[in-house]
Amino acid sequence: MRHPQTLPPSSRPFTAAVHILFATTFLLISSIGTAGFAQAIDQALEQLRAGNYLAAIAAGEAGLKENPDDAGLKQIVAQAHQEQGVKAFYAGNAKASVTHFDAFLKHVPEREPHHWQRGLSQYYAGEFAKGVAQFEKHQIVNGTDVENAVWHVACMVKNGSSLAEAQANMYPFAGDSRVPMEEIHALFKGTGSREAVLAVAKKSSSKRQQNNSLCYAYLYLGLFEEINRNAEQSLADMKRAAEEYKQDHYMGKTAQVHYKLRQVITK
Repeated sequence: MRHPQTLPPSSRPFTAAVHILFATTFLLISSIGTAGFAQAIDQALEQLRAGNYLAAIAAGEAGLKENPDDAGLKQIVAQAHQEQGVKAFYAGNAKASVTHFDAFLKHVPEREPHHWQRGLSQYYAGEFAKGVAQFEKHQIVNGTDVENAVWHVACMVKNGSSLAEAQANMYPFAGDSRVPMEEIHALFKGTGSREAVLAVAKKSSSKRQQNNSLCYAYLYLGLFEEINRNAEQSLADMKRAAEEYKQDHYMGKTAQVHYKLRQVITK
């Protein structure tokens, strides 16, 4: 979500994988110890840099058995869990994604309020109560992001609340200037419309921006239809977000994941 401490800052509030940056000197200090422990750090870091996140986790955890308090190695393992969580989510494996995000937060618990990605994975894993709690925590550190308010509503409804109850408890609009977030907020609040969301999205100044705005528009139109149990319209909207207005950022990928998962359900 949109917050300066989200790791890393991205082109949009709900976008981008979390990265932990740590100094080489810190790692060198951490690696002082037995030859086996130093080798574990080298292997974990090498696998992390190569994108072999499961291998990095295995090597890192082997090293932590020897030295469980090594902060540098813990950060390598945490980073690998985060990246594997993103990878699993993009592949449509929400439960595995949650598992890795939980492992990340075990090593870096102070990041929990910022971890909106876990909330998304919890929604698709069917862990709606946990999703409600995650988005409540994120609201504290990122209170202007409409998307947090929307996913909080979605998780509430999926967890058994009525739409009216969720709307009554929806976080208020707090000035999110991205198009078409104000109209999306109004839609979920019950005071807006599909037509208003699409109309403002189509007014974007450039074709590139318009495509991005329409990706968001159809993503949230699809989510709104889903919590209203209009599966056919939801899938049609999500298809447009995932294909016609396809984007490579995290929420664009979320639309693609949603469409992939719901296609399986409807077949």
